[in-house]
Amino acid sequence: MTRHAQPQRQQETSGLAAIAVLGGLLALILSFFAHSFAVFLALVVIVLAVIALVRARGGRPGKREAIVGLVMAVLALFIGSLMSAEGQEGFQQAVQTAPPVDPNALPASVTVATVQSPDNLVTTAGRRLHVTMMQGQESSDPCRTGTDTAAASKLVTGQQVSIAAPDAAHTDTPTAVPAGFQPVVMTLADGRDYAETWRNMSAESYVATCLAAAETTTEAPAPTTTTEATSEPDVDDDVDRPYVPAPRTKARSGHSGHPCLPGERDGDGDGYCGE
Repeated sequence: MTRHAQPQRQQETSGLAAIAVLGGLLALILSFFAHSFAVFLALVVIVLAVIALVRARGGRPGKREAIVGLVMAVLALFIGSLMSAEGQEGFQQAVQTAPPVDPNALPASVTVATVQSPDNLVTTAGRRLHVTMMQGQESSDPCRTGTDTAAASKLVTGQQVSIAAPDAAHTDTPTAVPAGFQPVVMTLADGRDYAETWRNMSAESYVATCLAAAETTTEAPAPTTTTEATSEPDVDDDVDRPYVPAPRTKARSGHSGHPCLPGERDGDGDGYCGE
């Protein structure tokens, strides 16, 4: 080995030892937070520190730094492994002891996506809700059914509403709740009770739409004018009038063939006409 190569090798050893020190310090710090990465970095630092120690034999510089880096890397490896094992054990324990999620548990608020009927709604998350104390018996009037659904859609479609489990004062019979629906009490975003607000709004819509249309169609038709045949004015037969005898016509003459004229012989052989 030449004299020029020896100082260069010493510099490389010192640099490698310095890297081992910095890497060991970083691994020790990360072992408290990023356990997996700290373990990996500690293994790399251990390899570098060992190489630096091998090169520093015979009194070459860098030996002390390599030892310091090696010690910190070993500590980081131990702490990181320990923390990682405890973390995994704690996670598994938490998963095992965590209470199971209740699919029937109600969130505090939901957003309504569709209205199947005024009391049966579907949220954007797919949850199906039955709002209690809504309408009781179904209406057979198609106009009433349409106005009821339109009023419900206007109130809640696309709106975020608050829901809660019904209490004793707000319950429906089990047969009124469709299969797969959860009974709830619903409050609108402005704080109003949905069931009460809907009842008022649907009643107004029914009166304005259905009853008004029914009154219009059932009104009596306007009287039509007909042209009566013009008849002759009545003649009062009881009015006294002078008697006018009907004209008498003599029988035709057998001689002239025309009505009997004065001075001619009449046809009955009793004399002349006019006698």
